[in-house]
Amino acid sequence: RLNDYSNSDRLTLLDYILEHVHLMACIPESGDIARNLVLGQGKGMNNESIDDFKGLVCFRYTADEDDMYSIFDSWDELASQPVEDGVASLSSGGVGRNIISAACLLRAASTLQTRISKQNQLLMMERWLRQTILTRGGDGKLFFEQEIRSASLVLASYREGKFNSFTQEKSQEEKAATKGATAATTGEMIETRLSFLRQLTQTVSVAKDLEMVVLELLLQRSRVKVADGKDASPTLTLQQLDGYLRQIELLAMWFVLKKPSPMKRYQRCLEFMSTIRDGNGVSNVLTEEEKQILSQRVVVHDFGKNPAERKIALALLERLNAHIVLTENGRNAAAGATNSIEYYVEHVLPPPELTSKAKRLAKEWVDFEEKEKWVHRLGNLVLVSQKPTVGAKKSAFQMKKQRYENEVESLPLTRGLTNMETWDNDALMKHLTDMFTLFENAWEL
Repeated sequence: RLNDYSNSDRLTLLDYILEHVHLMACIPESGDIARNLVLGQGKGMNNESIDDFKGLVCFRYTADEDDMYSIFDSWDELASQPVEDGVASLSSGGVGRNIISAACLLRAASTLQTRISKQNQLLMMERWLRQTILTRGGDGKLFFEQEIRSASLVLASYREGKFNSFTQEKSQEEKAATKGATAATTGEMIETRLSFLRQLTQTVSVAKDLEMVVLELLLQRSRVKVADGKDASPTLTLQQLDGYLRQIELLAMWFVLKKPSPMKRYQRCLEFMSTIRDGNGVSNVLTEEEKQILSQRVVVHDFGKNPAERKIALALLERLNAHIVLTENGRNAAAGATNSIEYYVEHVLPPPELTSKAKRLAKEWVDFEEKEKWVHRLGNLVLVSQKPTVGAKKSAFQMKKQRYENEVESLPLTRGLTNMETWDNDALMKHLTDMFTLFENAWEL
């Protein structure tokens, strides 16, 4: 103990510490790394799986020493935070470390056709690396360029909602067919579908697995094939991509409304990806019986029951609104109608938790149980661009109708409500019928 040391001994100890003891300060990049450092306490648990995988790609699976450090620097550049308007892009080069980790895990799961748990992430990513090198040849450098970098950039663009490249493309058939017309192009329909899928995969847990399928499709589109003496062309045409995305949208709706088990959801994703890789064309992802069940669920599902269900309602209503805009206003309209405005879901009839039973028994509704039955369903929900206050949510239909009339230009989905004098059972059922018709038209059911 220091109390037993003389002043001379203490000075000697201090000199020894100054000369021989070094302190390394670490500023973790994320909270997860900081937590691992605290819990690991030098027991080999301080690195995350993506850090160890980086070492494998750069050093163990790369033969040339110059390539090792070149890949290492390229990885660091890719892992840097985006600097161009806060969005990942080819010019800025950075997508962030978390995007690289997510992209590697999604591609490993897709290639190995298995779900990856947190405990075996490194093992499965290395298996993906070995399998790819054995199948295609090359080493860690080629793997980084063809697999990790491309997947990370595509995933970053998807999660940021940057789909402008599709709206700028046109097939030769479209150039001839839509010259001088205002009809929506395939590229704009693709953008609408991707926006809907992005919203579901980022906000609804049961749809999360579909991000793996979307990434597979977008990577297929980004790859090119070169014919003898001809320019390179994508392996997937815009029409094929649109057809596949339509099926993924249906599968997403099946997941969020039917809520199959995690195992069944994952199996459906793997089966659909096998269809994509076989290259035999787009096939129906749902059976006729499943389509009928899905149509029934759209009518009876309680979309407004809780915050989680309202996220589904928000995505669905925005998708139906975009379908109207594309159909009526043509090109470049849907993107402006959905991407630049933040929307909210509102109950036309106030939900039970906001009003007393006496107030909910409005004169337009004779049957109280019937009113409570429909209050959370799609026919009683409306899309608005201004977040309603509690008072606005409780207000009578005539007061709400005045707000809805101001939404008509940006939200054609609310148009039917402004023509109604009262909000009774007949009005709700008419609105629900209109919404259901839109649902069937949007996915050609």
